[in-house]
Amino acid sequence: DVAVNLDNLSGKDFFIFESSVDWFASLWYFRRLAIYREVPIGQIEELAGALGDTNWFEVLAGAGVRDFYFFASQRPELLLKEPGDVALNNSLSMAQLIKNNGGEELDLFDPVDNLAWKVYRLRLNGLN
Repeated sequence: DVAVNLDNLSGKDFFIFESSVDWFASLWYFRRLAIYREVPIGQIEELAGALGDTNWFEVLAGAGVRDFYFFASQRPELLLKEPGDVALNNSLSMAQLIKNNGGEELDLFDPVDNLAWKVYRLRLNGLN
């Protein structure tokens, strides 16, 4: 689980990824960054558990987070076989919420130029 310590987020970017990403892909692409480089990163549900029913963007901006990123996989082989409706709805809702708050959608490609991830970025305290 992600440990959200608001005292240590000032000046950092914050990353979340969809919960439908399978265990190995989440470890390989995301969790190793948290483990080895102490990058604040976790799944949507982990952030919800840590921040509860608040405006996440306001809380994170108040903690000094520069940019908030959400990663949504575009490669079926990285996803759980049956992700479930809740995971899919959370992913779509988060992407839309970021866009509704002035965020942008970016495409991230793999080495052979296939679309791998949709990345949604919302600037909280970053430079425009």
